[in-house]
Amino acid sequence: MSPFIKDGDILTISPFNNGSLGLGQTIAFVHPTNGRLTIHRIIGRSKNRYLLKGDNIFGIDGLVSQEYILGVVSYVERNDKSFTLNLGWVGIIIAFCSRINIFPFILWSWRWGKRFLYRQK
Repeated sequence: MSPFIKDGDILTISPFNNGSLGLGQTIAFVHPTNGRLTIHRIIGRSKNRYLLKGDNIFGIDGLVSQEYILGVVSYVERNDKSFTLNLGWVGIIIAFCSRINIFPFILWSWRWGKRFLYRQK
């Protein structure tokens, strides 16, 4: 989930009510195929199942039913600072970019551009 969640971050997971999950929210769930705890973003919905994907990867987890979802990532703590992942309409834009696999390209471009700019100084 880089750059929003990084290795070593401390996450606060909050419970959710049925029907309270929406596009762009970051959730914790048990991956149905491998049983591992996973943190990914909701990029689509079909009835009580959610299409999930990490921001910085190309693969989609597929449709995951509500029974596998543990809760919503409400806070991220990094370097003694805490911030929320409740991004509202920005989260929806990020979910759209992630769904069409443009988000990894945007991140790569940003990282490459920063290196180029800092070399010029």
